[in-house]
Amino acid sequence: MPTKAVLGGTFNPIHLGHLLIAETALNQLALEQVIWVPTYRPLYKSSGELVDFNHRLEMVKLAIAPHPSFVVSTVERNQPHSAYAVDTFSALQSLYAASQWYWIIGLDAFLTLPHWYRRQELLPHCIWLVAPRLDASWDTSPKEDRVKIQAFCEQVAQKMAAEAIALNWQILDMPRVGLSSRLIRQYCHHGRSIRYLVPDIVRDYILQQNLYKT
Repeated sequence: MPTKAVLGGTFNPIHLGHLLIAETALNQLALEQVIWVPTYRPLYKSSGELVDFNHRLEMVKLAIAPHPSFVVSTVERNQPHSAYAVDTFSALQSLYAASQWYWIIGLDAFLTLPHWYRRQELLPHCIWLVAPRLDASWDTSPKEDRVKIQAFCEQVAQKMAAEAIALNWQILDMPRVGLSSRLIRQYCHHGRSIRYLVPDIVRDYILQQNLYKT
């Protein structure tokens, strides 16, 4: 059975941290494909700094073009309203043959799973791949960090078990990267270089299109 992973986000803009997460998942789980799904209308994020969907989509396309196992999907653009994750997953299932599905998710988002809309229809159908996130308040070794992350994830699994929802998850074995789209937007706003934070072709696009200046 094909193995596919979903990696969703606003990608505002896509950066090297996103690519590292996707590559780690691809290799750690021997996946056949990672499907990048740019969010069309974010449910919970402010749209104040959000550039047009077509810009974000183009940056994702440029960034992943060299990788044969990365593809982009525009399923959320076709939703008549802001799409919940369960809607996105249903749309992807209709587009692809029967597969073993994985969902790549940051630790911060994983902790919110107990509040996701129609979670009982989504969570059991994917294996959840949790990407560590840098937390400046943690003054611990990588080994101690993993113990903390493991404990957080187990707490989420216990909450789901209390609702009789099966939750299969794994932690991605990768460095915690303190890189965010917000940081890149701040750098652009202040005229600082974003070289080595995003792929060169994405940096060129941002400069050519004059994005994130205000």
